Amino acid sequence: MTYNLVLTDTFKGYVSAMKRQRGETFAKQLKKALRLLAENLQHPGLQVHGLKRWPGYKEAYLNKKDRLIFTVRENEIILLWCGDHEDLDRDAFAPTLIEAERRFRQT
Repeated sequence: MTYNLVLTDTFKGYVSAMKRQRGETFAKQLKKALRLLAENLQHPGLQVHGLKRWPGYKEAYLNKKDRLIFTVRENEIILLWCGDHEDLDRDAFAPTLIEAERRFRQT
């Protein structure tokens, strides 16, 4: 099944900041990961799995350090957050995730 990718404004903001910090390598990794997500949600390289602390949300590996957080609705992948896995482990993204989801539902 092929999915449509929906990039929330919050996600775009994080990506923009990370591109400035990490450069072209990050941009290439992100482009590849998004293509793989759209084509095959269970691609082994992405290591997609649900977040135990946040039911309904999934995590995908962008590289050894960075993660993508998203939710799936029918044929859409709604991308909500992108960042360092250490922030994910500390729940530092939680308020942002909740706000991104709230904003997305209003559109």
